[in-house]
Amino acid sequence: MNKIRQISLVAALFLIACFPLKNYRDLPEIKIWEPEIVKFENLDKTESYPSDAVMFAGSSSIRLWSTLAQNMAPYHVIQRGYGGAKLSDYAIFADRIFSPHPCKALVLFIANDIMGTPQDKSPEEVRKLFLNLLKTFRKSHPSSPVFWIEITPTSSRWKVWPQVTKANDLIKKEHDENKIPLTASNLCLFFSN
Repeated sequence: MNKIRQISLVAALFLIACFPLKNYRDLPEIKIWEPEIVKFENLDKTESYPSDAVMFAGSSSIRLWSTLAQNMAPYHVIQRGYGGAKLSDYAIFADRIFSPHPCKALVLFIANDIMGTPQDKSPEEVRKLFLNLLKTFRKSHPSSPVFWIEITPTSSRWKVWPQVTKANDLIKKEHDENKIPLTASNLCLFFSN
């Protein structure tokens, strides 16, 4: 069974490495977030965070969580969300967001890749983008656990809920079958409403 897991790990890493992020880099929907990332980088120059902080990263639910620090006390937090974030743009900016910070754990909530628009990603594309984002995080945080909050049901996503459910299932399946690629601690929690 260990041989099968090792082969699965190598195959998963190969597929992640081959995933064409370059296809996203120059898209206008990615470039519009550059000012938000620059704001994070400016915060990194003026704010300091303890090495045991938990990073909360993702879209508007993270950005608008005004009581995050109080809610997570006594844990220290690093809040890195921006409204409308998608896995496709977060994957492009991940190194700039994650690598400056030592952190004890990462909590991810990014839920805008499947909204019922022409720019929607397929469930498989969402899975690959998540794995790419995870790979980038692992470069600078090889042993910090990652907590993925499932894409949650909302009225705006209800018409595409089957695709969202499939994307959630693919990410969970990736964890269940290949625990090592997802987290060094073999732990990945899936929260949903």
